[in-house]
Amino acid sequence: MIYIQNIDFKSAGGNSINTLWKGLNSKVDFSSTLSEWAWPEHASHFWELLSPKCQPSAYFCFENLSTEQLVRNYIKDSKEKIELKGKKTGLILSSTKGNIEDWVWKNEPQDPYLGILKYVADELEIPFAQTTYVSNACASSHAAIFLAKNWLENRRFDDVLILAFDKVGPFTLTGFQSLRALSHTRVRPFCEKRDGLKLGEAIGFLHLSQRPSKFEIDSIAIDNEGVAATRPSETGESLFRAVAKCNYTDSDFIVAHGTATKTNDKIE
Repeated sequence: MIYIQNIDFKSAGGNSINTLWKGLNSKVDFSSTLSEWAWPEHASHFWELLSPKCQPSAYFCFENLSTEQLVRNYIKDSKEKIELKGKKTGLILSSTKGNIEDWVWKNEPQDPYLGILKYVADELEIPFAQTTYVSNACASSHAAIFLAKNWLENRRFDDVLILAFDKVGPFTLTGFQSLRALSHTRVRPFCEKRDGLKLGEAIGFLHLSQRPSKFEIDSIAIDNEGVAATRPSETGESLFRAVAKCNYTDSDFIVAHGTATKTNDKIE
């Protein structure tokens, strides 16, 4: 078994999990203007590729910072909350798209994530035994927890810190628009009038270990069906296989992918 020792979160919906949760329950619309301020100048032409319905005026954006600046600011503000007590610790960075835009625009030979990993380790003053990052689209945070659970259960580490974050940029924005998955109204998953998703920005950490605490992660499973790069199998076979790998028989609460697209809603 693995346990959640601590968790922290910042997003366009507020600087805490409670703030976001209360807002969602109250049906607050956290949409805000997406600025291109943090984008390199030669990336600005991407705005012109967007249809009028998907112009950058209603996305979940909370800080006009580059990915690296976002991580640096967050770690400085939150490092006092991170207490890793074990002798051997691991660090996992998790992001939907990775740092692909910063890498492409800066034309750097080295993946910028390596610099972020080093910065986090240095700033926290923790000699991490291993550091890595996971970029697996919408399943990135789930995959990071899956990896952390394997590390802990195999006794490789006493603690694992997952730092997850995402910024909205031209790669993500134009990619989702090409799939016609961006909503120009509001997100309404499983609703007849649904018309897609809205992109969001957030950053947070999850501290896991095998020391008992209030919250336990009993089981976690991942399945890769390999049907297509941008859509799952319409039979939902992969979801069935993943659920079958878990130990529980009933659920009190389900968090769906919730893309509000017809294909995903049908499968989920």
